Amino acid sequence: MNENPNDHWRDWVSDIHSGFGDDGIAFLHTMDAVVRWGMARKIIPHSTPQAQCLKAVSEMGELADATLKGDLLEMRDAVGDVTVCLIMLCELADLDFKECLDAAFDEIKDRKGTLTKEGVFVKCEETDHD
Repeated sequence: MNENPNDHWRDWVSDIHSGFGDDGIAFLHTMDAVVRWGMARKIIPHSTPQAQCLKAVSEMGELADATLKGDLLEMRDAVGDVTVCLIMLCELADLDFKECLDAAFDEIKDRKGTLTKEGVFVKCEETDHD
């Protein structure tokens, strides 16, 4: 049976709409606009995943600087810039951004623990006491 390549997008739109309503649809449209922006500027296909990774690291430096300064406007800009780089990286590496995010969340969602005042995450491990 041939699978329609657009089915994953329809499923994603349905999941987003049922889980996040109009905000999820807006996010999907923004992601699509980012990809189209990258294509119009030939970032896709002329860049590489490696180049976009390095660009994301550079933008993370700007985010760190803005965070240390408490500059919320610059933090907002830098978070967006990092996200754009990651979306470009995914497109160039033939990865699905949402699948990457889902995989990361699936890996951490059941972790138990807390963050200490010192910034250390202490995992709670279930152990057998038998």
